[in-house]
Amino acid sequence: MRFSCFVRPVATFILLAAFFLLGNSIASAYQERSIENGSGKPIKIAIWLPEAANPSSTAIHPLVLISHGNGGGLAAHSDTAEALAAAGYIVVAIAHTGDTKGDDRDPARKWLVGRVGHVSRVLDYMQSEWEDRVTVDRSRIGAFGFSAGGFTMLVASGASPSAALAQEYCGKASAEFACRLKLDGELSRLVGKDAASYPWPHDDRIAAAVIAAPALGFSFDRSGLAQLRIPIQLWAAENDDRAPASTNTAPFLERLPVSPEFHLVRDAGHFAFSRPCEPGDQNRRSCKGPAGFDRAAFHEQCNHQVVEFFNRALNIAAKQ
Repeated sequence: MRFSCFVRPVATFILLAAFFLLGNSIASAYQERSIENGSGKPIKIAIWLPEAANPSSTAIHPLVLISHGNGGGLAAHSDTAEALAAAGYIVVAIAHTGDTKGDDRDPARKWLVGRVGHVSRVLDYMQSEWEDRVTVDRSRIGAFGFSAGGFTMLVASGASPSAALAQEYCGKASAEFACRLKLDGELSRLVGKDAASYPWPHDDRIAAAVIAAPALGFSFDRSGLAQLRIPIQLWAAENDDRAPASTNTAPFLERLPVSPEFHLVRDAGHFAFSRPCEPGDQNRRSCKGPAGFDRAAFHEQCNHQVVEFFNRALNIAAKQ
């Protein structure tokens, strides 16, 4: 087990990562697309391209998909996306319809599984429909998920949650955020009476995952994690009041068949993993957190470790 990123307040490092700060240079490095999704709403995505990518080149690049937290949006992890793109990755953030900024009215029983379907649909698009699909390395696909996005990427990568376990836990811990939202009941409504045979959708194209402050971690037992054998980098915030580490990340440390690379972030709150806040962002939900925690400095270090993890897990030489 590895504990790191014990961050204390230091001089702020401002990461000029959010796409809306990059001025005219963004045209060649950033795209937005709307993907048809059968009978469902189109899925909006943001694509960050490697800095050195040449539109006429057929060089291939590894791909990382990003799943935001409950009610988040395309820019929620834009600095992490930029760091990965700078390291040679194609990065795709998914706006999960029904549970994204400006479109967050779906009941949890719909988005709990709908989000997972979005991951596979977007991956299909990037590999088969995107105009630059020949540049995607199909053998090197990574996933990054935060909070509800952590749940999403765990399930997409092979995990299956237990509604019964969630209800049992929430029956004893009704004050926990996920239990106050009645996500245990929503999970039960989703899987129905025959929960043990519910066909959770998995995508074996995902070869490695970074999971930060996962939601509903208490709903996974050993049998539900038995098929999850890819390399995982797991992050927890010490002062997380929404997905406490003791009940949402600890189960993975104890039950995953392959031990994850674990990072505990001292003094951090739940939203420490969202992009650093800029002047004027004071009222943004994800800018709330423990006083004195330097998120920008933490992201400088964390993003580096995320890139290093994907390089190792996907067997990619570090960009010089």
